Amino acid sequence: MQSRLLIQVLLLFWASLLLSNASTLAKMGRVADDGFPRLTAERTEPAKSYPISLTNLRVATTRESAQRFIEFRGEFAYPPGNTVLRYGYLGPDGEPADYKVVAHQPAYGALGIILGTIVPVKTYVGSYPWDDVVPAMSSYRVNVTEEQYQKFINYVETYHETHKTFYLYTDNCVKFGQGAARVIGLKAPDDTLLIPPVYVNMLRIMNEGNRTTAQ
Repeated sequence: MQSRLLIQVLLLFWASLLLSNASTLAKMGRVADDGFPRLTAERTEPAKSYPISLTNLRVATTRESAQRFIEFRGEFAYPPGNTVLRYGYLGPDGEPADYKVVAHQPAYGALGIILGTIVPVKTYVGSYPWDDVVPAMSSYRVNVTEEQYQKFINYVETYHETHKTFYLYTDNCVKFGQGAARVIGLKAPDDTLLIPPVYVNMLRIMNEGNRTTAQ
């Protein structure tokens, strides 16, 4: 009970800072109905599709023999962070070339995070708009077989269809990442109340033999 109260107090404090710095957000771009900032013309990469959805979930590639990968990322766009999954194909240099990003997150951005500590709120399982502007505090990437890759895709599609709410204590982004790890045969920590960067580090430690890259 005390830990829940502490989380709520910290999130309320962070939200007050966010609101008091509205001018800074305005410089980044406008805030849309789902609570996520839209980056403006300073952006150098093509904009991701909005609103968040599973549109074009499957990564297109002309390299049928390209190595597939899944990367677990602990990012910190806002407290308490987010477990973000990149998935796709590696290029000739062994680095991600064609990939997409998926996460389980509450609607309404920061407000959704705060409300989600009290009651279940509407959720999205789909693209993650912060991924290209927020560096990962921890990451763990594994190369996977075609069979593992398809199991992952099926898992995300099923999760999208069956999970309609976000609740920080029972149905959060870490639980989403936990399921993704286990469906492709990785060991995953049981505690889904760990902050995402810590959870991803523990995931890496538990699966050292499968490690291809980590931070």
